[in-house]
Amino acid sequence: MAFNRSLSREFVNKLNQLHDTPGSWWRTLVDSDDVFLAIRNDSINAYAKGMSIGRIGWDGKSVTLMVHEEYLSLPSEVQYLNLLKPGTQSTRPVAHDEKGYIANLGRIKNRAGRFAGGERKGTNKIACRVLTILDMEAAYTEAAENEPDPEKRQEVESDSGRLDLVVISANQRLLTFEAKLFSNGELRAKATPKVCVQLQAYHGTISARQHELVQAYSSLVGIFANLRGSFFEKRVRHPNWAAALKDPTSLTIDPIPRLLIFEYDGLQEPSNKTTMARIQDHVGIPGFDLKKHVKTLGKATSVNETHLI
Repeated sequence: MAFNRSLSREFVNKLNQLHDTPGSWWRTLVDSDDVFLAIRNDSINAYAKGMSIGRIGWDGKSVTLMVHEEYLSLPSEVQYLNLLKPGTQSTRPVAHDEKGYIANLGRIKNRAGRFAGGERKGTNKIACRVLTILDMEAAYTEAAENEPDPEKRQEVESDSGRLDLVVISANQRLLTFEAKLFSNGELRAKATPKVCVQLQAYHGTISARQHELVQAYSSLVGIFANLRGSFFEKRVRHPNWAAALKDPTSLTIDPIPRLLIFEYDGLQEPSNKTTMARIQDHVGIPGFDLKKHVKTLGKATSVNETHLI
């Protein structure tokens, strides 16, 4: 699967027109502090609470907004139904148009969040907070490209073929992160922790596809600069973005992925030392160093850009 980050000029122009329309659904998304907009190949995923609450596309003539029907089924004031009473029907409301989507966006976000695990929710929070993050849930395999069925919780909890976060550093170096809760059993094992296998797979992919990834993210930087709205504008004003905009050819990528561990506190330090030692022993990536490539932090809401370097 080719790795692309591109939007057609017509698509960008239409999105900017929508942003300039007061009260439009796109303006609502792009100006929301808790929504991360991830550019794909002629589409955009709007992530909130760990799940995509909208896939914005372009059919060649108009913008499309695809939302999983499960997220549009909203809570009802009626908690119980008498199934033995003839004619009983569900009273659960469904958002089925643009007005309903805008009016119930908070409820839609909460509904979607019911299908996300702690790691995806935390990663989403970090991506929204840290302005040097270019991308989240970056799929580099065909299987990972499609959003998982929200009814399959295990699939949501155990994504593969995705880079959780992609960051642009001050020297225009792209850094990739695998994000884990400290409680995740994939960090620990008597033999080789599963996270070590994941990091090795990411290293292999990044090493083999460096040029492709750099080209895609060079394109993405330019797209951000051409889109209007709070989400894009406050990012391109950041110094790390500014240098890349001035010279997109300056971008490079670090082939060694980093590991971000959050929801950790000092009381877990003995366990953490054992975990870190086992990861170092089994990761098998030349140049991998715990001090440089592993960040162990507290809450997702405490993560800032200085942690992601």
